[in-house]
Order: sequence, then C-alpha cells, then structure tokens
Amino acid sequence: MKKYRTVGVKGGKKNSFSMPAKGDNTKVKIGKTKTTTKKSVAAKRQIVKTKKQSSKKATTKNKKKAINLRSLQPRTKITDYKPKTKSKNLVSRMSQKDMARVRLPKVTVQSVQRQKGMKRDLMKQLGPGTTTAKVANKSDIQVHFEPPEGISEDELNSVEKMFYSFQKRTFEGYFNSFITTYNRVIQLRPRLKKTLNREVHHLTGRVTFDRNGNIVSIKILRWSQDDNLQKLFEETLKEIKSLPNPPKDILGKNEQFNIYYQLKIN
Repeated sequence: MKKYRTVGVKGGKKNSFSMPAKGDNTKVKIGKTKTTTKKSVAAKRQIVKTKKQSSKKATTKNKKKAINLRSLQPRTKITDYKPKTKSKNLVSRMSQKDMARVRLPKVTVQSVQRQKGMKRDLMKQLGPGTTTAKVANKSDIQVHFEPPEGISEDELNSVEKMFYSFQKRTFEGYFNSFITTYNRVIQLRPRLKKTLNREVHHLTGRVTFDRNGNIVSIKILRWSQDDNLQKLFEETLKEIKSLPNPPKDILGKNEQFNIYYQLKIN
C-alpha cells in the first residue's frame, strides 16, 4: 500500500506537483520546481530595479526632447520696438544764409526745348481729358544738372547732349513721380485742387545723389507757403528714390552729384 500512496519521483515533495481543480481540463503538471534562494531573490530584485531605472532615464530623455510650452513664453513683457536712433530726415529747407552761397546751374534754351518735347510724349500716354493730364498740363516740370567743375557756359550745351539719355530718364522719373504722388496726396488733401487751379507757385529743390544714384539728401531752395502744395513737392522728390546708372563724368570730388528739380504751377 505504501507504493500506491507515494506519487512522483523518489524524494519528491508535496509542492512538486499541482492538482487540477474540479471542472478544470488542464493537465496535471508534475516535475521539479526551481528552488528559491536568497541569491536568486536578490538577483530578481536587482533586475526589477535596473528596469525601473532604465524606464526612468528613457522618460526623462523623452521629456527633454519634448517641447516645453512654458519655455516659449517670454520672460519679460513684450513692448513695441522703438529704434534707438531716429531715421535720417532726407528733406530740409535751406536757410537764407546758405541760399546766398548757392549758385543755381545755368539753363540753356536747348535743354528747355528738349524737356518740353519729353513732356509732350509723356502727356500722350496719360490720355487727353483726364484729371491727371489737366494737372500735368498746367504744371511746368524741369530738371537741371549741376555741371562738372571746369565746364564753361559755352560748353554746357555739349555736355547736356552727352548726358541726354540720362537727362531723359531723370525727367521721366520726375514726371511719373509727380503724377503718382498727386493721385495719392489729393485723396488726403482735397483742398490741393483749389491751390492748383487758382494760385501761382514756383518751387525748387536740390537733390544730392551718390555714385550709385541713391538719394543722399533733399534741400528745398524755394518753397511754397501753401502746406498742401509743399507736401506734394516734397513727397514727389522722395518718390524718385534713385537714378540707376548715373554717368561717372557727372560725379564731383566726393563722388556725388546734384540735380535741381523745379515745379511751376500756372
């Protein structure tokens, strides 16, 4: 009877097998079980600890890669940007004392005639009967170069012929700038129409350009007492902006040159 009461291997223990519960169809598992020692328990704990540390490091690394919305917030209050230095004002009026030392360039009859022809060609592009054409028709627009040093009055006409293409581009730029500026300013200053229709005005400005044709400064030599017309003239000169490819022979010692712009109304 002792043989029948002993189940398993020799020296087996009660815990070395498992008995299925009632209704359980799983097979009976019979065999050796792994013995648990202090060393194995410590090893398991070390493995679990290592896994936790690795998981913590990975989580920290991912957090560093992720965008922190708080870091995007400004540390200081945002205010409107204000430049430290004010932008240079290109336009200024020349004093009477300085005006006494200025020598306006001589104007030849040939130059005036050439510019009248240029104006007629540009007027055709505006179309007859338009408002801008009427304004341009009653406005006398002229440009005059300050001749290079050493050029006599007799030689001035030959110099102007030499620079004819540049003079033409300069005149066309001035004319188009005047029309563009008028259409813009008249919307803000409607009283300008009365000024152009009734009063007589004569304005002169000297614009200094550098060797690349960029505006350096604008001096108003003769201005109008009417603020609306004065605004129109100043904005027209600023609208010119630049004169591409100026001839080298027109440059002075400081590699700059002056052009005098005139506007006569009525």
